[in-house]
Amino acid sequence: TIFGGSLFHRASPNLDLGAQVSYKSGGESATYALAGKYDVSHDLSLKAKVNNHSEVAVSAVHKVNRELAVT
Repeated sequence: TIFGGSLFHRASPNLDLGAQVSYKSGGESATYALAGKYDVSHDLSLKAKVNNHSEVAVSAVHKVNRELAVT
């Protein structure tokens, strides 16, 4: 059985934060991840995520127009 939970918080109109935790019964430890999204402007946002294995992901999304976004 896997138990888990997540939390989302909008710290400001342009900053979102999140956390996720899971635990597998009979397992040795819990896993977790922390993430954030920052809207630099109305057409550019930055995202980052790190987990308990020190894996880091970073991305930038630029909205060129309503139909096209470059990641």
